[in-house]
Amino acid sequence: MDGALMYVKIFKDIDCLPSLQKYYHKCIKNQLQEQWQSIRDADPDETVADWLNNLYDVFVSTWHIQVKWCNQVFNEPLTVVCNLLQDTLATLEPSLQYCIDSAASSRPNPLTYLQELKEITDRYAKSLEGLVEAYGADQSHHTCVHQLVQTIYAPYKKYMLQYDLYEEGLLLKQLESIRFDREEVLDCIRQISDSVPKLFSYAKEASERCFTFTSGCGFPGLIKALEKYFLAYKREFNKALKKVKAQHWSKDAEEDKWLSFQQALRIIQVCGDLLVQIEVFNSTLCENLLVAANRFTPVSAEVPVELEQSFGRNSGSPFHMLDKMLLEKWESCQVLFDFVIRCRKYKGDVCVLEEARSDMQLLCEDVHRFAFNIVFSQIEKYLRDLHCLESWQADRVGGALTLDLPSFGLAPQEYITKIGQYLMTFPQHIEPFLVEDDNPALLKAMKYARLPHTEEKGGHMSHIADLWLESFATATQYHYVEAILKISELTPHSAKQLIIDIEYLMNVFDDLGLHPTEHLRSIHTLLKTSPEQFHQLSDTEPQRLVAAVSSMRGLQ
Repeated sequence: MDGALMYVKIFKDIDCLPSLQKYYHKCIKNQLQEQWQSIRDADPDETVADWLNNLYDVFVSTWHIQVKWCNQVFNEPLTVVCNLLQDTLATLEPSLQYCIDSAASSRPNPLTYLQELKEITDRYAKSLEGLVEAYGADQSHHTCVHQLVQTIYAPYKKYMLQYDLYEEGLLLKQLESIRFDREEVLDCIRQISDSVPKLFSYAKEASERCFTFTSGCGFPGLIKALEKYFLAYKREFNKALKKVKAQHWSKDAEEDKWLSFQQALRIIQVCGDLLVQIEVFNSTLCENLLVAANRFTPVSAEVPVELEQSFGRNSGSPFHMLDKMLLEKWESCQVLFDFVIRCRKYKGDVCVLEEARSDMQLLCEDVHRFAFNIVFSQIEKYLRDLHCLESWQADRVGGALTLDLPSFGLAPQEYITKIGQYLMTFPQHIEPFLVEDDNPALLKAMKYARLPHTEEKGGHMSHIADLWLESFATATQYHYVEAILKISELTPHSAKQLIIDIEYLMNVFDDLGLHPTEHLRSIHTLLKTSPEQFHQLSDTEPQRLVAAVSSMRGLQ
């Protein structure tokens, strides 16, 4: 040390201290280059990960030794050592970039390998941050520290540009393990149900890769990859659903309809589970992004231009500017900070997986329609030939005698009693899914799917049963009215018969705690009204119904 100080004094006296620093820099740099060569040649079985670990150990050791030495020799020891390490890293032969690229190129998808290397680099950067803080670095050291950290992370920048493609490729490869290939309906439904945990397990792994490999800077790329991943899953789900639908529609017996309906409800529950998991995962993504943003360039949510203006500057700690260390372009930072600002501003109300959530909602609506159509197809079957029943013309055979038969001598016809019995069994078939007060998946599914002929969506479990029953009953009345309007002619006797049929259905609705629709009540009123009083109702009842019933009864 005495000799070194003597040389410093001599060089200082002749105003050549910078030349001494250059000589020192060159000597230590050559030593480090030789050590790098030794690391690579020491063991042929060692990988790039081993080389990185060993190199960073050498750099940490060099920091301790050289900072202590330079502190006694040079005026700016921290700057000298930072410049030394930065220059060494930038001029290694072969370069870290070459070594990492060569190792990554031999893998079908290099992302998990790059993640491993980046974790090693992050540990070194964390150690370096502690060393810099322990030294007491101030504003004057920001430039040299910034350049060193930037060089440390430089090999990963090119991969940040392609992160979304790497992540998408890996996710889609993992998605291949989620299969919907069973032919039996129950087995296929079981596969659909079992797919949800796997789907989100892979998605969570992708999130972890993003926040490890890109330190959160690749968040926009993660979202892009996840959206394509969930879209691909939806396509596979739809294929399985199409298979289930085809098998259901091949069955015609009434008991098969109810079995199919319960199976469809199970799929609805899966859709609800998907929506629940999407929301939970979305919240986790936002929370993790905000944690990661603590190590991004500070920026005002109101004036994001500040970031643009400061991009490329060396102000502030580089350890808290990972966006600048890892991203090449301002545009990439802008997209990233758009996500950060939205998550900060809207907190739990922001959805970063908008397309995925929308796709799952559409899927949920589709399955609801399927479930509804399964059971309602039986009602449609009962009503299909209503307009051409022989009973509407039956009293013509008996002549005038049948005109005077009292209505209490008539009984509801078979078609309407079958509909009534079918409606009365509906609650018992949906009840197994509503026995628990807490079924968040089913509740979530109903939140995003409005059933036909209802004005609102489900809010709680008992409400779900009411909505299904309301939807089913209202649809029945709508189609019943439409079927009645197709009847071309009614004799006085057959009009009484139709009144009896309608009143039977109204009684069924009353037993179920429901009310007849306005149009069904209007049809009932128009059929019961005498010819003399009929035209008095023409201004108070719907004109379409008035005209149709008037034509049926021959009152025009």
